[in-house]
Amino acid sequence: MYMRMRLKITIIVCFLAVLATSCGYTFQRTSKATFGLQTVNRIYVKPMVNNSYKPGVENLVYNALLKKFSLQKNVELVSSQENADALLIGVVTQANYVAGGMTDVAGFLENTILPPEKRFQGLAVATSYTASLNCQFTLLEYKDKKEGKSLWGSQFSSSKGFPATNRLDVFGTTATHINESEFDRALGDLAEGIVRDLYESIYWRF
Repeated sequence: MYMRMRLKITIIVCFLAVLATSCGYTFQRTSKATFGLQTVNRIYVKPMVNNSYKPGVENLVYNALLKKFSLQKNVELVSSQENADALLIGVVTQANYVAGGMTDVAGFLENTILPPEKRFQGLAVATSYTASLNCQFTLLEYKDKKEGKSLWGSQFSSSKGFPATNRLDVFGTTATHINESEFDRALGDLAEGIVRDLYESIYWRF
């Protein structure tokens, strides 16, 4: 009777484990983050440094970092480095965009009212651009109110295309302010993607 009861309990436990896996549920780990011999309980994210030529891009990445790490339950995100075990330091090393697809301006304007001699023969205009964002991150030990050794570090790069905005019958054929707006939108997506990759690269430690 005892052995039969133990067998039933074992079958039920296995069934529940298989059911949880098949439904996409996993049991959350409760251990703290470990980097070598260092255990990290509290992380402070320092404001990002911007070494690119794009103003404000560091804020996009910084806000994405705070949002992502605030959801981490096993390691506490603190608002002051004096209360932290480790500091996450980030640097934006590049944020720009370059022309992707190109087309001849004369062909682009062939159905306009401009006379042939004013259709900028031989010139080309971009039909799309590619935005790129590169960041470098380092996790430093923080002990006795001093920055210590590096616990972890990595570089992340991502790119995304966006369409160019062309205006017919306007010299240059490109609306720069609209292109910049599309660039900003692309950077927002790239920042979230890089932070997601960063988080996943160290998630196994949590």
